Amino acid sequence: MANSVTRPRLAVISSGGLGGDSRAEKAAAAAARAGWDVTVVARSASTRRETHSGDGFTVIRVPVAADMQERSRTRRATPRGPRARLAHWGLPDDRALASARSAHAAWVRERTALVGWLGDTSANPAARVRAQALKGWVRLRRQAHQSRVKLYRRERARRAEEAPGPVGDWRADWPALLDWDLAFGPVIEEVGPDVIHAAGVTAIAVGARSAARLRARGLRTAWLYDAHEDVAGTRWPDRARASACPAVEAEFIGRADAVTATSGGLARLLQERHGLPRTPVIVGQAPVAEAARAARADRGGPSVRAACELEPGVPLLVHTGRIAPDRGLATAVEALAELPGAHLALVVDGERGPELRAVLDSAARAGVRERVHVLPYVPQSQVAGYLATADLGLVCREVTPDAEVALPAKVGEYLHAGLPMVSTGVRAVQLLVHGYGVGALCAAGDARALAEAVRGVLEQREVLTRNISAALLEELSWERQSPRLLRLYATLAGAAPAPAAEPGSAALDGERRAVADGERRAGVGEEGRAGREGERRAGVGEEGRAGREGQGRAGVAGEGRLVLVPRELPWPGTSRRERPREPDPEAALSVPDWRPVPPQGRPGQPRVRLGLGCANYAGQLSGFARAVCRARPDVAAEVTAHTTAGPLSGYPADVRIPRGQLGGREVKLDRVNRVLGSYTHYLADAFTPAFGWLNGQHIEDDLPALRGAGIEVALLAHGSDVRDPERHMERYAQSLFHTAPEDVLAVLIRNSARNRRVAAESGLPLFVTTPDLLDDLPGASWAPLVVNVEGWAGGDGCAGRSGERPVMERARPVVVHAPSRRWTKGTERVMPVLEELDRSGAIDFRLTEGLPWPAMRKLVKEADIVIDQFAIGTYGTFACEGMAAGKPVVAFLDERVHKEVGAVPPLVNATPDTLRTALESLLDDRAFAVRTGEESRAYVRTYHDGRYTAGVLDGFLS
Repeated sequence: MANSVTRPRLAVISSGGLGGDSRAEKAAAAAARAGWDVTVVARSASTRRETHSGDGFTVIRVPVAADMQERSRTRRATPRGPRARLAHWGLPDDRALASARSAHAAWVRERTALVGWLGDTSANPAARVRAQALKGWVRLRRQAHQSRVKLYRRERARRAEEAPGPVGDWRADWPALLDWDLAFGPVIEEVGPDVIHAAGVTAIAVGARSAARLRARGLRTAWLYDAHEDVAGTRWPDRARASACPAVEAEFIGRADAVTATSGGLARLLQERHGLPRTPVIVGQAPVAEAARAARADRGGPSVRAACELEPGVPLLVHTGRIAPDRGLATAVEALAELPGAHLALVVDGERGPELRAVLDSAARAGVRERVHVLPYVPQSQVAGYLATADLGLVCREVTPDAEVALPAKVGEYLHAGLPMVSTGVRAVQLLVHGYGVGALCAAGDARALAEAVRGVLEQREVLTRNISAALLEELSWERQSPRLLRLYATLAGAAPAPAAEPGSAALDGERRAVADGERRAGVGEEGRAGREGERRAGVGEEGRAGREGQGRAGVAGEGRLVLVPRELPWPGTSRRERPREPDPEAALSVPDWRPVPPQGRPGQPRVRLGLGCANYAGQLSGFARAVCRARPDVAAEVTAHTTAGPLSGYPADVRIPRGQLGGREVKLDRVNRVLGSYTHYLADAFTPAFGWLNGQHIEDDLPALRGAGIEVALLAHGSDVRDPERHMERYAQSLFHTAPEDVLAVLIRNSARNRRVAAESGLPLFVTTPDLLDDLPGASWAPLVVNVEGWAGGDGCAGRSGERPVMERARPVVVHAPSRRWTKGTERVMPVLEELDRSGAIDFRLTEGLPWPAMRKLVKEADIVIDQFAIGTYGTFACEGMAAGKPVVAFLDERVHKEVGAVPPLVNATPDTLRTALESLLDDRAFAVRTGEESRAYVRTYHDGRYTAGVLDGFLS
């Protein structure tokens, strides 16, 4: 018997909020139309409980405190042990440290001023004595203060290193789940429902506990867990949630009276992982078709094109859903730079968080910010009409385990809006796109491939739109999905309610037809006709021929190199050959041009087969490979690079492995076969692992296997991977580590110490790319940075001899500064000087951050002066490139370390305090600036064109 004497009650927990996909709202509306008494419990944005009516159901919004989170944070932040209490005495946190440092600085300024006043009283010996005493007191206080700050920082670093990570107990790892239960549980128990619908993993603990408490009161309350994603395969924003979400799911999913999943793949995964006695019921993500048709017919409704203030005919791409790193929006923004005239609409929910700000900042750096529009959500009933005025929808997700098993909600929204798609090759979307011909696929993280796919879809948009058939939309509709959920509700409650909606309701009629059809016609994916028909049309088997052949999975191509390549798909009515591309003048710079390692078994194997991997910072492994192959005809090389979606990852490499795939089985197997089966020598770059994450995430974990295979191994270091932050801070007042974020500094201290230990204990040949690192790695050899000198010396269509732009001939010279990260270059310390000179008209200052490598190269070659770093004491790849382009480069240089190797570069040496003088000297004596640029190019040809470096590596390779 139901808990209610009138009609059964349903409580839907929506801890993720309402709006957007609104799966909880759609479930509530369908149940209300079917006669249920429905209450949705959601979070309130205010501090008060709010109650209002939805589409036939009640919504109760309650505030959620952060008491349990704060209690856990305070407990972990409390110093423990005598050393910690001493270090934190009077300094409980970083804010107190900053206040103490300011107070100390104020005291020092006041006392040193007094020393100056007393010292001026030359006729008063007593005053002079007092001044000397005061000076000694100031010195003593300063030393004591510095010691105290150092003790505090070392203790913080030690605690950060020793701080326990996630423990697998969701209560300790992410106490926010307890806060949700404290807020939502009493409301649900007040309603006393027959069925509790826990929507998503963040609601599972609330549903399980509330159901148990209601049963303890004698009520027959059942509950179901609605799994939206593979929580173990989702990229969570922090380690705490990455541990807590799988743990809380594992604890409660077996207690649920029923489980639903958004796809057949996810259902099977959950059953196998948790040993569920029954396969979860599949309820796919899908829009309400009736509402979508009405929205598209309503010409007066909201429109993304109108919201962007764009005229018809202007290409408009749209992305809907939350902003997160694995959504690939950095790639979409980068691709927009290659699509002149195209605009991108981001339809997002809520306030502008850090993830969205990061996307907009990258758009500004790429010069496309004015073409990126941030738009709000609209009610679900208006989504299809809202999106319909765009030209295509984007699904740029990285290939993660979760993305492989679940169809994103936005796919149905795009199709019901009549939009073809461009998607990365996640399997769930791949089958749909291939099977129905409704879009194109591209590699995840590949902006150029994404731009090419967008151009192709825009060219074929009419054909692709016609392929969005009524049958496909019927399969991808909530009217097809919700009947399964309604039958499950009725089974759990023990009774089905009488329908409350009018007999003529189209939505209800659709649900009744689907119920009559039964499970034969319900669902999307492997269990439904869309999935089976999509696989039949794609010509692939259910278990993954599409996964092996399709985009986004690691495969073997060419000469056995592990790459990610766009699959060659025939376009409706045309082919790729009929769409020629404009030649790319930078393409040659992005293609490996060294002697490749031939596949196993091929005759004529070179004597030395050198593997280089896997950081490839600033393309240095590419330069090393090119240099040794030119110097020695008996060497073949293969560069492997761990890539990210950032704009600075496009340097040449034979093998590119996205960092998110390093733990994948196929990647690890390929790396083992390739490294152990082909290489005779291996240069381990920045202490990165050789076999993916097979043995661990450090080269130390792979050394036994490499040595056991008889492979000669050397270690290559670049900078902060071995540089000792504490010694660097003691040596240089302007050290980058003084301004490093505390958490970053702790990681750098820990990692560099490990790397120095491994280098010392391994007994392997050691190489460093900058001379200052010889202090950190005793016994290492300087293998200078390598740049393509001739490539940087050539022109890009600019005026001047041999196509080069003459240096310092403009009345207002262009000065370029391009920090990879500001704190590592001392940018904030020199920006006031550069901006003031720019405002006065003395220079044309250009600050660039995050530009793709070809764009950066063009910018440097058109500049007059290059500004490098003021926080390290040596020069890096960017300075070498500026010198190779014949530009005077300004940087802070510790000449001692360069004199010890006999190579002092002709840089304009400056600190933040002397930068203005250095720049003014170049502006006043332009002949000197030109000579400096010419001397710089000669220096780079001597040390950095690869010949010197190949000579240094010769002993290792021999």
